[in-house]
Amino acid sequence: MHSDKDIDLKKNKAFQIFMEWGPNRRIPRAKRLAESFPEVSDSTRTVWMEEFNKVDHNIWEFAENIKSTRHTKDSFMIAFKEIFPWMDDKSLLVCNGRHNFYIVHEGYDK
Repeated sequence: MHSDKDIDLKKNKAFQIFMEWGPNRRIPRAKRLAESFPEVSDSTRTVWMEEFNKVDHNIWEFAENIKSTRHTKDSFMIAFKEIFPWMDDKSLLVCNGRHNFYIVHEGYDK
């Protein structure tokens, strides 16, 4: 039997793989997760991907609302931890990095 901590560790690692940049980004997310977690059922990976897409959507929303809600790294990470309590610090940093990328890339900081 796996503990909740073990499950959260796998989920966080899966999230980090899901959000990868670089050459791995060209490999479909479902394939990357299946190769990295063959012991996890397809249905669990599907549920994870649905939640990870929600995370990414929330990152976009935070970036789009930057003019009305300025977040420091710490306040951003606190807010995301409240929304997604399973996230560890590394996953929160991934979110914050993507948030900053969206802000700059889309010009929301202007």
